[in-house]
Amino acid sequence: MKLFNHLCFVLSAVTLLVSCKAEEKKIFGEPEVIASGFQFTEGPHWLEGEGLIFSDIPASKIYIWKADQDTVEVWLDPSGRSNGIDEMPNGDIIIAQHSGKISLVNSDKSTDVLVSTYKGKKLNSPNDLAITSAGVVYFTDPTYGVTGEPELDFSGVYQLKNDSLHLIYDEFNLPNGIALSVDERLLFAGDSETGDIIKFNLDEEGEVVSKAFFANIGKPTQLGAADGMLLDTDKRLYTTGPNGLMVFDESGTQIAQLKFDEQITNLSWGKTIGETLYITASDKVYRVELQN
Repeated sequence: MKLFNHLCFVLSAVTLLVSCKAEEKKIFGEPEVIASGFQFTEGPHWLEGEGLIFSDIPASKIYIWKADQDTVEVWLDPSGRSNGIDEMPNGDIIIAQHSGKISLVNSDKSTDVLVSTYKGKKLNSPNDLAITSAGVVYFTDPTYGVTGEPELDFSGVYQLKNDSLHLIYDEFNLPNGIALSVDERLLFAGDSETGDIIKFNLDEEGEVVSKAFFANIGKPTQLGAADGMLLDTDKRLYTTGPNGLMVFDESGTQIAQLKFDEQITNLSWGKTIGETLYITASDKVYRVELQN
């Protein structure tokens, strides 16, 4: 009986392993290019009822891919070399600008600066951002887009809350991607230089109560570095980096990967979380259907 139980355990483990590998292979459909011909795309964000807006950083423009027409047109020009894009609870669009600002885009496509300095010194080059349902903004501020000498002697991760800017982390070399869990109790941010991803536990007010190492996705290569990220309803983290698109479960264990032969930069869910991913690359934008 012991031998039988042991064999059953081994067979169950093998079945589970095969099943997990099968799931990893099937989680993503084939990437499909929906737009191309850009200089360097970043910061995709789904606009309900319209389509996908995304940044072309060197062109200093934001484009929109109109889902119902399958066409692309300029949405904002100039964009202040925008990178990350997100949305406030009231629908206002907020952009992280390499020109050193976090700004609000008005309905007439003018922009209002929300923050551009920390303790009297100019921000470096705001890169990516994540916003809670209460309007708390978190963003990363590396030195990628700085011309001349930075005024700050660190690259920070910040919280912008009630018009007040707070530094929540300054131990990254090049902070880049940032994302919130669906329940808004977890915040993740990555360092492009080291590949480290840190998980921040948040309280109900959006304040950081603790932080810990989560995973490492590798140092930069010719295919990019740790970059954009998002989460699904199961708290699985999807992140772009030197090894393409990687997926981690809640414990930080890698469970899936989708490789690309070019640099991919950032990603956004479409209309429904967990169904369609939009992924920006060097000169194009992909759509990938999830099959799990």
